[in-house]
Amino acid sequence: MTVASASLDRAAALRTEPGVVARLRAQSGTRVVVVRDGRLRVDDDAVRRVTPDEVGPAEWALLGRDPDGTPVLLASAPATTESIDAVPEETWVGLRDVGGALASHEQELFVTAISLAAWLGDFRFCSGCGSALELHLAGWSRRCPDCGREHFPRTDPAVIVAIESPDGEKLLLGANAAWQGRFYSCFAGFVEAGESL
Repeated sequence: MTVASASLDRAAALRTEPGVVARLRAQSGTRVVVVRDGRLRVDDDAVRRVTPDEVGPAEWALLGRDPDGTPVLLASAPATTESIDAVPEETWVGLRDVGGALASHEQELFVTAISLAAWLGDFRFCSGCGSALELHLAGWSRRCPDCGREHFPRTDPAVIVAIESPDGEKLLLGANAAWQGRFYSCFAGFVEAGESL
């Protein structure tokens, strides 16, 4: 799976507009991608979008605009929520479950939504002074009200390689023990500071 098309309009210019998320939540045409515990819902090979009034307690952010210009918000719901609109647990899927079956725009939306939701859920306190952080830039940064630091989602460089036999007929694959024999992968890993790819 490759996410290379960059078809999601991230609407970066809107992020500085005060109250933009609240304004978009109040508009009937806005759509929302709900992420819960690193998973979301997919219908007919497309990321499920709901209206803002279908979403319960969540942390909100602006994902951008669909190709037709429709605003798309992220609702990062608590993992322990009592199923958003009573949807069965098994309908929430992860990227490895369906990512390869999605069109490139849907893949990009899926990856952006789960990445931003993970950051919003994991990064709530200032790494400099420990104070609780406030959302800023429509959910794309957090600002410390005490020391003034601004924090952004991390992007960790990683590499994946395909090792093939000299004749090109065989590919070396590995399996993480946590995968319990369900699938195999090329070799990959995060790049440490100063380490070459």
